[in-house]
Amino acid sequence: MTPARAHLVLLLACGLWGSGNVAQKTMLEHMGPFMATGLTCLLGGLVLIPLALREGKGASKDSRPGVWEMATNLLYFAAAITLLQIGYAGTSVSNAGFLVTTCAVMTPVAAWFILRETPSIALVPSMTLVMTGV
Repeated sequence: MTPARAHLVLLLACGLWGSGNVAQKTMLEHMGPFMATGLTCLLGGLVLIPLALREGKGASKDSRPGVWEMATNLLYFAAAITLLQIGYAGTSVSNAGFLVTTCAVMTPVAAWFILRETPSIALVPSMTLVMTGV
């Protein structure tokens, strides 16, 4: 995938993510957070598995993740999604959308403190605006 195409796909994903807050809140009015997590993971898996298989065909065996790595990542992802669903159920759509977006923007800060990865200078204005908003 070319960098330009990857950026366009990322932009599309961000647009879909941001516009899904109302649907997320509406879904939680009709089912519990664990059912919502299960459906979210099922739909995500149905979409991503064919793409992952297509991308993995050209990869060497050394670059593929092991079973334990995949299981650990799945466990962390499921826990994060479940906590997200519980949080969505207890707040308004605007607050939930803002806080979820804040988490995405603040990930480089967590990487900076935990992994000692310095964020690029281009992220500093975004992080400053987010912290001002919080």
